[in-house]
Amino acid sequence: KCAMAAHVHGLDVRSWRGHMDGVVTFAHASLAAPLHFEQRPESIPTDGDADGTFRRIWPASLSFGAHLASCPDLVRGKSVVELGAGSGVAGILCAAFGAEQAWLTDLPAALPLIESNVARNERVATRCTAWPCRWGEDADIAALLEQAGVPAFDVIVASELVYKQRPSTFAALVDTMLALGHETSRVL
Repeated sequence: KCAMAAHVHGLDVRSWRGHMDGVVTFAHASLAAPLHFEQRPESIPTDGDADGTFRRIWPASLSFGAHLASCPDLVRGKSVVELGAGSGVAGILCAAFGAEQAWLTDLPAALPLIESNVARNERVATRCTAWPCRWGEDADIAALLEQAGVPAFDVIVASELVYKQRPSTFAALVDTMLALGHETSRVL
């Protein structure tokens, strides 16, 4: 039972549990080279709006990557936006599995870590952009769509992006998803 629980989509999640600090590596046979992601669990957030959860790599983002390895058509050739990107893992994985462009959004305090992880993964860096986006803020949403050059995104990624939030935060998140998507957008 434990052995089964340790494997998610062929990824041995035990391999990263001991790496709560520093760099986590994501490797899969379908990728030309492994991807590397830094986390900064002990750093202090610089923005009063940020709760600091962005500093960690959470388990679902790595499982999400393993799922994308099995189903790359979910993102291949598509415009992708990741909301609450944190360290940027899920969005960078979307680019690695073929997204045309991946926009990794979060509060301004998270952007330096996202930018660092994009730069660390040179192979996909030209298809990844870190961008500030506060949920429910029309100006942020409009600026993101304008900068991305799209009327809406094909795929909206929401991987472990809420933790102990107020109901108003959930409402703002849903409003943001609706504003960034179109009738056939997928939310992953």
